[in-house]
Amino acid sequence: MPSWPWLGFAPLYDGLWITPRPVADDAQALIVKLGIVQASIVEGDIEGIGVSHGKPTDAWDIAAIAGLYREFLDGVDGLGEVSTDPVAALVLRTELVNVWRSFPRLDPDLPLALLPGNWPRADAQAAFVRLYNALAPAAMRRVRSALDRVEPEYGQHVAAHLLGTRTGALLG
Repeated sequence: MPSWPWLGFAPLYDGLWITPRPVADDAQALIVKLGIVQASIVEGDIEGIGVSHGKPTDAWDIAAIAGLYREFLDGVDGLGEVSTDPVAALVLRTELVNVWRSFPRLDPDLPLALLPGNWPRADAQAAFVRLYNALAPAAMRRVRSALDRVEPEYGQHVAAHLLGTRTGALLG
């Protein structure tokens, strides 16, 4: 079970909470752990009926999530050239990861077919991976220099973590 009880649920309406993730077992374990004595877990598809109720996207503020992705993209684009200064690169790389790690709590990772056109998640993910990898050489120089001051023989064994094009996913 995840150490943090948020499993990607959001309220659709009238006490009905939904998630696009296959978390029924985790939800059941959490219900038991919390001592809840009456609950139902249903797995299946939702077919929305009506103009404004029943659509899975109604449970999340899709426009706000898209805005956060666009804000992230604007911030990354505003960085211009990647810093070659080791300290600045390590700090920026760490901050970048911290920001990116917030997206799984905000974005339920709904199927693209349910989302508006030009959904910015893929562009934001690509920008994250590009910048994360580009900062790696300079950041590693900082890590190795810090290790060299304390344990010189360990620095040569440290390697930068890089992301491939299919990694860096929100929920991976």
